[in-house]
Amino acid sequence: MLSLIYDNIKNLILLNSKPEVIFISLPLLLTAIIMTIYFERYSRERPGWNSYVADSLVLVFVSLALLRYIFSINSAGAINYLDYTSKSIASLFLLLIGLIILRFNFEHILPEKLANHISTPITTNLFAYIIVLFVHTKIENSISLWISLIILFILIWLIIYLIRIPLKKLNKYIEKEKLKEELKDAKQVKFEISELKNEIKFKENILKKARIKELEKQKNLAQKIEKILKR
Repeated sequence: MLSLIYDNIKNLILLNSKPEVIFISLPLLLTAIIMTIYFERYSRERPGWNSYVADSLVLVFVSLALLRYIFSINSAGAINYLDYTSKSIASLFLLLIGLIILRFNFEHILPEKLANHISTPITTNLFAYIIVLFVHTKIENSISLWISLIILFILIWLIIYLIRIPLKKLNKYIEKEKLKEELKDAKQVKFEISELKNEIKFKENILKKARIKELEKQKNLAQKIEKILKR
């Protein structure tokens, strides 16, 4: 059983090398990783309802792409939906989930905190990615296959989660350095203000002395005039 699961996981990973898979799976994984890095970098920034709606649309678009793939597997067309029942059900299930989440987000039905957890790229994109692998794989539908898919989902989720650990440390370091720079600038501004105050005080003293000197001259002149008038 374990060896079968291991082989399934290996085959599922190798499945990503196929053009019809990589052009769907790569954007899903890259978006999940990049958005995780983005929101870890700008931790104070939070997505809004418009972002939740956009994330839920991913499920809809991917499910439609999968239904198109099933339709074009061979010349049978729509009959393929019956011949590949499990793949069709998985694609329709993905479409249904996507539409439900889309409606919830569009109508703001759920609390925003819950909507944020459900509609994050790491959740929606990985879920869509697993369904993509299931639809495209030639491995027979079985419990071992689904166990393999679940394990793969957990592994990718852990990898993306582990990426956040060094990012958190890096962000803390960057924030710390920014605070140091702000503190240095604040000290410089404080020093410049102190210098300006001293300069202003110095000039005020000079002006006061000049004014006093001028008043003394006027006083002496007034006294001389008074003496002349008394004579």
